[in-house]
Amino acid sequence: MPAYFAAKTLVSVYNKIPKGCVDEIIVVDDCSPDDIGTVAKSLNIRFFKNEKNLGYGGNLKMCIQKSLE
Repeated sequence: MPAYFAAKTLVSVYNKIPKGCVDEIIVVDDCSPDDIGTVAKSLNIRFFKNEKNLGYGGNLKMCIQKSLE
C-alpha cells in the first residue's frame, strides 16, 4: 500500500484488511517525515521508504514494482 504521513492510520487500515485475503502486505512510504517505519515493523509488515517524494503516482508505481519483486 502506498503511504504518506500514515503513521497514525496504518494500524486501523491494517486491521480492516480481511485476514487470509492477501499473501503479504507491503507499505511503501513516499519519504514522509513521520515514524511509519516503526509502526509497520510493529505489525510485521514489509516496509520500503522512497529516498525522495515521488508523488502519489510515482509511489504507486513503486508499490507495484516492489510487489512484483
